[in-house]
Amino acid sequence: MSDCEAVLQKVASSEVAPCATLAQKAIAGIREGHHELAQAFVANTLDTTTRRWMSTSLRAEVTSHSPNTRKDPDTYTSRQFFAFAQLQGIYRPYFPDRGDPIPATFNRHAAAHGVSRRQYSRINSGIGAAHLTSWLWFVDTGLSRRS
Repeated sequence: MSDCEAVLQKVASSEVAPCATLAQKAIAGIREGHHELAQAFVANTLDTTTRRWMSTSLRAEVTSHSPNTRKDPDTYTSRQFFAFAQLQGIYRPYFPDRGDPIPATFNRHAAAHGVSRRQYSRINSGIGAAHLTSWLWFVDTGLSRRS
């Protein structure tokens, strides 16, 4: 969490700074023993920020689990590949109405639709905070480079 806080404090873009503040609040919640609340906050902030800074078509590619809709990984820059690859795991499909078991690993869909001790854990809240930090760093460095 200390590494995440250090990265979030370096956010340079005025567009990303408010989201970095939200991520820091989630980390504070984890440290204070409110990991379930922090995990829900992280999952929603991650979803909000991917919708804000990722095009609809790219978001569909990143969150798709069909090999037919994914771009060839070689078409991404190395920065894009690492940023998007982490998001694919977070957005793995979870359909409770189909009887899918609640994932034990951090998952955006399960955080929204599978509230349970299995999904909401201290470890998952930390993993979610790390993913959010990484995503915000990726967006921030991209925006800062354009300025």
